[in-house]
Amino acid sequence: MTNQFTQKTVSRLRRGSLLRDVLLSNRDSVRPDLQTRVSPEYVDLLIGMKEQTADELDRQAKIVREAALELTAEMQDDDPAREERDVAVDQLYGLAVQTRPSIESAFGVERVSVYGLAGKTPRTPSELSEFVGNAVHLMRTEPAEATNALGVSVRTEAVADVLQPALDELDGHIAQVEAERQELISAYNRRDRALANFDAVFDLAADLADRVYRLAGRDDLADQLATRLRQIDGSGDAAPTDADPDVNPTEDEEPVGA
Repeated sequence: MTNQFTQKTVSRLRRGSLLRDVLLSNRDSVRPDLQTRVSPEYVDLLIGMKEQTADELDRQAKIVREAALELTAEMQDDDPAREERDVAVDQLYGLAVQTRPSIESAFGVERVSVYGLAGKTPRTPSELSEFVGNAVHLMRTEPAEATNALGVSVRTEAVADVLQPALDELDGHIAQVEAERQELISAYNRRDRALANFDAVFDLAADLADRVYRLAGRDDLADQLATRLRQIDGSGDAAPTDADPDVNPTEDEEPVGA
């Protein structure tokens, strides 16, 4: 499973780390220049703001890392649930396909429609569950018994009893996949919120660093910082964004392999 430290997320964190280091490392170097332009009290205020902003930037970066790790773990949890569901689909599909000729042989082709077994047996999980569930219900509510061409007695209630465990198994896996999907959506949302909060703090920190440099008359340092941040981002002035695959609400309706 893909690690959710995507390239653009990594770029965000690298830019944040650089900016944090700049905020902390240049405190003493810009102080003399600031003192020639503003009061000592204002210098102390600016330096204090830089330190607090650097700490908050570091805290938000940690939250992003934790959210990305959690998202990766949720994506890994999702795979086994889907694999188990697909196995259950194959099992129930096989039973459903076998049921149709059994009903037709014992009761005639018209009873195939009566018990909801006419047409193509679906392969998608929820549609297959609904198809078989309807057949089981009809075979129980309209029970019948007959002997097929081989002299074997066939009871619709007995056929329903054979289908029911496999149906229950599939329904359980469908519910599990849906639960995993909801957890995955929540993990994506937490990761996205963490990135949004990080970006907001980063923008404030970058603006503060730029203002302090320029207030101190160090336009050269302000320009150097802006250039280094763009180089890490690798996209000029474009704001970094993450493009994640959609968590399709109906993904579990995709057909599994035959």
